[in-house]
Formats: sequence, structure tokens, C-alpha cells
Amino acid sequence: IAARIDVEGAEVVDKIVKTFIASKIDSLVAQNPFATRPSTEDLRNNVTAGLDAILSGGNPEESLRPLERAQSPPVLCGKAFRTGEPVYQCCDCGADATCVMCSTCFQQSVHRSHRYKFHSSGGNGFCDCGDVEAWKRDPWCDAHRPKEEDDGKECLVSLPPTIEKRARALFRVCMRYAVNVLT
Repeated sequence: IAARIDVEGAEVVDKIVKTFIASKIDSLVAQNPFATRPSTEDLRNNVTAGLDAILSGGNPEESLRPLERAQSPPVLCGKAFRTGEPVYQCCDCGADATCVMCSTCFQQSVHRSHRYKFHSSGGNGFCDCGDVEAWKRDPWCDAHRPKEEDDGKECLVSLPPTIEKRARALFRVCMRYAVNVLT
């Protein structure tokens, strides 16, 4: 599939990726027809892994490794919350009530000395540490704070042209697919 993205036009890519996503979701539903929806883990293992393979040309571990090294440590935590896991909401700095940090990030942030709320996760959502849109100020904990000289462009510059081309095509198709499914 990745080779076809490199060579063929947007319509063909659109059809290939839509067919791929639909087939993966259909196979997950067929495996457990009584579930109201596929589990997050099943979606991650089946759909996301396939999209990673398309993006990377079939070998995500090798192709995407330079990108991981370029952003070490990552500026976004993004930890997925499990049911019952503690989450922290800064009442002073959060953009809204849904902006939360995992325990590890919260303990390493300035928010621990602010007014905050603590509650148990319902099993959905992600840590917003590093998401500048989620915080009025101080979006990072000490572990995810970007280096002062890092303006974020270094990672974009090091993106190989073939992956950039695949990413643009793949993201465009995925966004169109999501809009079509949700509307």
C-alpha cells in the first residue's frame, strides 16, 4: 500500500485507505458481534498498527525511529487513563474541566502548588501534559518540558520526504473518513 501512495494519485490512496480501515473495523466487529464497539486496545492493535505500516512503508520500527530520537523526551505525555487511575485537574490553569494530568506529570509540575481537584478516571481520556491548548499557562511537567533551544521545527525538518508525502495523503484520507463516519 505504501508503495502505491508514493506513486499514485489522491483518489486511489483515498480508496485504499478507506477500504483498509473499513475492513479492519469490520473484522473486529465480526470477532465480537455482541460488543457495542471494538475495544480501544483492539482498534490500536489492528487499525493504528496498519496505518503505521502504511505511513512508514511497511517497517514502522525502523522508519520512525529517527523521529523518536529527534524528540527525546517527548513534549506531550498522552498517557491513556485506565479505569480508576488518579487524574489531577488544576483549577487555576486548566483551560476547562476536561484538562487533566496523570499523577506522574502532576507531581513534577508547578500545578501541585495550585488549587487542584483529584478524581479517578472513568477509563477514557489522556494526560494533557504538554498540550498548550489545554492550559492557560505552564503546560509541561519537568519531564516533558521542551529544551529551550527546541522550537519544534527540528523534528519536521528531519522527516524523510517519502514519509512526509505518505503522511499528508494518509492524514487527509483519515480526516475525510472520520468526518464522513461522524456526520
